[in-house]
Amino acid sequence: MKYADRAPWDEALAEMLSAPVIAFRTGQGVLPADHPLSVGLPVGHDLWRTCDAVLALGTRLQTQQMQWGVDDAMKIIHIDIDADEPGRINPPAVGLQADLADALPLLVSALDGKEADRPDWMETVREAKARFAAVYADKLAPQMGKDQILVMNLCGRGDKDVFTVGKILGYDL
Repeated sequence: MKYADRAPWDEALAEMLSAPVIAFRTGQGVLPADHPLSVGLPVGHDLWRTCDAVLALGTRLQTQQMQWGVDDAMKIIHIDIDADEPGRINPPAVGLQADLADALPLLVSALDGKEADRPDWMETVREAKARFAAVYADKLAPQMGKDQILVMNLCGRGDKDVFTVGKILGYDL
């Protein structure tokens, strides 16, 4: 399943679980970058240590398991089309061999109507994104020319604000 075909299922699942989505390299675009639950690796790393469960879909989860670490309390559900992938690095709590074209609609259907409202977790994600936006700005600003502009979205409620400000200032971002 191509990411473009998979994206509506990933987005629905992320929203049902109030779960941030970390996409690495070829996974970029599986969730729109301006989605409140779309996070980059630095933010994902920051949130990782607070997770009690991870749903890994079509990923090796190599960076997370080998560099970020996994403790006994963290439960991983790992679904991959390659039967050898789940458990290659660490044994998951649940490892499934499945094509995501089949698995994602089934997961979304199974969770339909069972969603839990998690405003505290959503606020944690928003705060982490805003905190890292400030870190990025601190690193980038000194490298910029005097004729360049840096627009930063501190509210963490969507990067669309950045594009709106850019458009008002006459920039096509």
